[in-house]
Amino acid sequence: MKLKPKSKVQPRSKSKSVKLATGIISATLLLSAVSPAIGYAAASTSPVAASISVANNKAGVKDTVKVTGLVAGDIVKVYNAATSGTLMGTATVANDATEALVEIDQLGSGTGSVYVTVTSGADTESARAVKAYESETSVAPSAGNITINNEKTGSADTIKVIGLTTGDVVTVYGSVIESATVAEGATEVTVSKADLLTATGGTAQVSVTKLNKLESARTSKTYISEPVSAVLAANTISVVNNKAGVQDKVTVTGLTTGDVVNVYKAATGGTAIGTATVAADATSAIVTIDQLGTATGLVYVSVKNADKLESARTSKAYDSETSAVLAATSIAVTNNATGTADTVKVTGLAEGDIVNVYAAATGGTALDTATVASGATEVTISKNDLLIATGGTAYVSVTKANKLESARTAAKYATETVAATLLPAAITATNNKAGVDDTVVVTGLVEGDIVNVYKAATGGTAIGTATVGTGATTATVTITQLGAAASNVYVSVKKDGELESVRTVKAYDAEITAAPVATTITATNNATGTADTVKITGLAEGDIVNVYAAATGGTALDTATVASGATEVTISKNDLLTATGGTAYVSVTKANKLESARTAAKYATETVATAPLAATITATNNKAGVDDTVVITGLAEGDIVNVYAAATGGTAIGTATVGTGATTATVTIEQLGVAAGSVYVSVKKEGQLESTRTAAKYVTEPVSTAPLATTIT
Repeated sequence: MKLKPKSKVQPRSKSKSVKLATGIISATLLLSAVSPAIGYAAASTSPVAASISVANNKAGVKDTVKVTGLVAGDIVKVYNAATSGTLMGTATVANDATEALVEIDQLGSGTGSVYVTVTSGADTESARAVKAYESETSVAPSAGNITINNEKTGSADTIKVIGLTTGDVVTVYGSVIESATVAEGATEVTVSKADLLTATGGTAQVSVTKLNKLESARTSKTYISEPVSAVLAANTISVVNNKAGVQDKVTVTGLTTGDVVNVYKAATGGTAIGTATVAADATSAIVTIDQLGTATGLVYVSVKNADKLESARTSKAYDSETSAVLAATSIAVTNNATGTADTVKVTGLAEGDIVNVYAAATGGTALDTATVASGATEVTISKNDLLIATGGTAYVSVTKANKLESARTAAKYATETVAATLLPAAITATNNKAGVDDTVVVTGLVEGDIVNVYKAATGGTAIGTATVGTGATTATVTITQLGAAASNVYVSVKKDGELESVRTVKAYDAEITAAPVATTITATNNATGTADTVKITGLAEGDIVNVYAAATGGTALDTATVASGATEVTISKNDLLTATGGTAYVSVTKANKLESARTAAKYATETVATAPLAATITATNNKAGVDDTVVITGLAEGDIVNVYAAATGGTAIGTATVGTGATTATVTIEQLGVAAGSVYVSVKKEGQLESTRTAAKYVTEPVSTAPLATTIT
């Protein structure tokens, strides 16, 4: 291979490849590897990007490319492309200098890149180093580098921008435009001007204009309002909505001298309907308004402190021009005894409030009125018989100062004290027969008590009345007639200072005596010729008892009256009852009553003799002309024996009485009949009824034996 002398070394960019036995390698690489040994020139070192700074200035100001870290005599060239392209400028490092500044008429308005080489001494030009450059327009400040303080009106608002360089001009576009330049060696600047910003807050636009650059785009930065007065607490506001003809008032407390209070009808916008300024040394303001309106509503109240913006508005409800209705729980009504003062007490009021009590929910005239005393919070209306004795509803209103009278609040009240209801056990109602007054007697009373008797549980007029006499504890009410049938009376008592009691029901009997209960009657049917008895219990002294043989009609078999202090009676009379048993009918007649219906009382027969045993009877049926006989043994002296031809009924066909000291009776019968049959025998002992009949058979009459043939000749 034939190499060229060093002085004629071609640029690296024009190196050619040579072919070796082992392959193709770069001639440049080969030369760089062998040049020290053989004395050929090397390529200069490319500048690093950090050593290059590009200023792309606005039109009319040359752009510059500055390269540092060089040595005297180094040549800097600037191109517009990575390869080939146009050489835009060149500069040589001066003696004793370490940098070179290449001036270029214009790089262009936008961003881009330049490509820079260095040629050092006898070395060839270096490879090109790329370096980006900004547009001619300054870079807008970042929002994070901007701090805004919106001070009170009349004071200087400030906008501080950091991250700048000397000579940078910051312009603020607010309510006015203001600029400031970064001082020598500084990296920040503050734009300051009175009322530069909008008092209520908003957005400022901030730009930077760097030296020889166009102004940057504007960066938006929001800012808060100037200091705003604190919102009023609702509990510091009171609103009084007075009746027509009296100005309404809005009072605000907890303020300081000079504070301005505004009252509006809307939450936002509109014009104040009233305003007031807190006087020197005062802590409250009263805003007067001609009329808020008759109905309830809202006002919206703001405050403006010195050197602060007006606060947001606080809503506050107000009442209608009519006084607020009283709460039912604030009213206590006491209905005292007739002739004494009833009271209506109302609490939770204010001094000067006027309270009226009415008998109706609307209309009418107040029954009485009262005004709340100075310093008081309640009032009591007291008047004799203000309320209805039997209870009802009072209607109470309040009229506050400069207000219309409220609607009326219903307050129910109880009756006056009512006498205790009578116990049924304390009442005796007697319903007497026609011609005798009926009575209702009440015990357990006190002198002066008034007893009334009614025919109904409620309503109606008393059918009788009585007053308990001096020193007495009982009242007897006399009534001409309650009525023939059983029913009820309703009895009340009225005590001194108390209302008539509720009525107590009390049953009374009919005018006819109650029939005796069958279980209270005992009828004993004794032997014929002796006294039968009818005993009745559960009676009262003077009761008259009658015994009859029939359920209705007829004449009493006997009668008796219950003795003094007794509760029973016995009627006793020989053969009062039927010997063979039956039913007695018993009535009772009480004093001043009609005779009761008759109660049936069954009774048994008198004692019946025991029927003779069949074995004790011998019936003999004799032939015609000879009396037949029936002999009965095992009897007692005086027993009467009857013989019948039938088991029941019919007439005895023979009878005999057991003689003195005898135990047998023989009944003689003319003829029982030819054929066999039966007789029926009974016994009647002294004091006993005839026994049932006992059957006794008998054979046919005897027949003579026929003669034997051998005896006949």
